[in-house]
Formats: sequence, C-alpha cells, structure tokens
Amino acid sequence: MADSTRSIPWWVVALLILASPLILAVVLLLLAARLAAGALVHVAVWLWWWPQGRDVLFVYSDSPVWRDYLEVNILPNIRQRAILLNWSERSKRSSGLAWAVFRHFGGRKEFCPLAVVFRPFGQVFRFWQPFRDWKHGRGSLLEQTQTEFFQAIGIQSPKRNSG
Repeated sequence: MADSTRSIPWWVVALLILASPLILAVVLLLLAARLAAGALVHVAVWLWWWPQGRDVLFVYSDSPVWRDYLEVNILPNIRQRAILLNWSERSKRSSGLAWAVFRHFGGRKEFCPLAVVFRPFGQVFRFWQPFRDWKHGRGSLLEQTQTEFFQAIGIQSPKRNSG
C-alpha cells in the first residue's frame, strides 16, 4: 500500500514562517478597516438619521411573495421613522448612506427583506426565511420575527392582516 500522505517541502514551511508576520499584519489591517467602516456607518446614522427621528432601515423588494404583506402589515407602521430602500429599484440609485448601511449590515444571503434597528447599535431582522416559510403555509416564524422587530422599535405589534 502506498502512503497517501505527502510531506510539505521544507522551503514551503520556511516561506510560510517568514511570511507569517506579513500575513498577520494584512489580516489585522483588514479587520481594523472593517471595524472603522462599521464605526463610520454608525456615526453617520447618529448624525444624519437620528436627528430626523429615523432609527430604522428597512430593505424590501417588489417580490410577489411579500410585497402586499409588507405594504399592509409592516410599512404603514414604520414609514414615519424608517429609511426605506426598495431593492428592486437599486439600478436607479445604489449609493448614499442608506445603501452603505445596507451593505454593511445586509451581508450576501437572505438580505431582503431586512430591517436594521439603531438603538443605539444596529440590530438586524432578516425576513427572507420567515417569508419563505409563510409562503409554504408556516407563518409562525414570520409572526415571531415581526413581533420581535416591532418590540425592538417600541411599538405594539398590530393585528396581522392576511395580506
């Protein structure tokens, strides 16, 4: 039987040892840049949105799965205090503070619909999975997420309409 393990050449190990301080410095620099970007996003929200009474970013789209539900059950309750972004209209304008906040908190998966509540830091509520369950007849996660979102912004969860 042949040995399936391969030994790493000595020069690769030596190169990794020599490069490890540089690799560590790059990782730390990237981490510091991420933390600084997050701090700048928070400061910008505190300086521009809070004085206007805006403490929520809500991102949604024109998806037939949730559009009607959101327009009846969520958006009317937050419209006065939220910055609203329609993901379906991102080609018209996708720059500015709202989009920077969205990119910072949204991530790459299950980012629409999404709510970010600033009290004083960002608390994220992802509605994609709850709406997926709701579409398949399981609405408890949607109801729970909506209730938690409304509690986070200090409003009593209104009676849910079927949408």
